[in-house]
Amino acid sequence: MNVITQAVTVSRGGILDDSAIVIEVHDLGGGEFVKISQPAAEETNWVGIDADEWPTIRAQINKMFADIKRRDG
Repeated sequence: MNVITQAVTVSRGGILDDSAIVIEVHDLGGGEFVKISQPAAEETNWVGIDADEWPTIRAQINKMFADIKRRDG
């Protein structure tokens, strides 16, 4: 799996805190997509986003989709 871009948002603690959310653009050869994960959380199959976290997460996702659009020309 090829990671194109990666950003980490942290709202409470440091990068290893369970609030850290990783936002990545991946490319498996069939086109780029955004992957959102919370690797330090006990349950990694979903991401819980508080309302006050969303503006930062949304800004990073919007930037990554804009980057994808720019690269696709």
